Amino acid sequence: MKKTAGSMVTTGIPSIFLVFSVLCLVILSLLSVGTSRSDLRLSEISMQNATAYYESCSYATGLCLMTEAVINSGQPAGSDYGSIPSAVEEFLDEEIEEVKASGELALPGLQSYTWNPDGNRLSLTIPYTERLALLVDLSFSFHPSSSSWETSILRWQSIQIGSWTPDMHQNVFLPSDEGFFTGDAQSGKR
Repeated sequence: MKKTAGSMVTTGIPSIFLVFSVLCLVILSLLSVGTSRSDLRLSEISMQNATAYYESCSYATGLCLMTEAVINSGQPAGSDYGSIPSAVEEFLDEEIEEVKASGELALPGLQSYTWNPDGNRLSLTIPYTERLALLVDLSFSFHPSSSSWETSILRWQSIQIGSWTPDMHQNVFLPSDEGFFTGDAQSGKR
């Protein structure tokens, strides 16, 4: 009887395809797990930044309302401010001191303010992360119909504070006793 090689080929090729398919599925599943983990981390960071932004908005809204109340309680009707009202300055300085007294950067918290007598404008800077702050520009105007000072919001904007420097560090393997080169790869300095 003559034996054919067909039976050996029919069991070998499907086995190779099966092993290759399983290997591909394992690799793709590992890539999917890695991608989902990085997406989860990015979502958590995004959620933290959004929460911090809305907390700073709430804090800024309270500051705006309290500042308007301080202005209405201390300023005679119809007069203009040439400089920042002393009651407002005291109030804002107390807010800054409370932030500084906490020992670390209390986020959100009033970091600085500026008064522009041209148009009775007040600018507040309220950081909510290490690199982002809320910039609020307010204008105060007297309305004779209501006999009070009213606040207009001129700008409510998220700005970048501090500086950002990209990481230019790159480990390069040198085949010597020193091992890895841990300097600036572009300039060649160690």
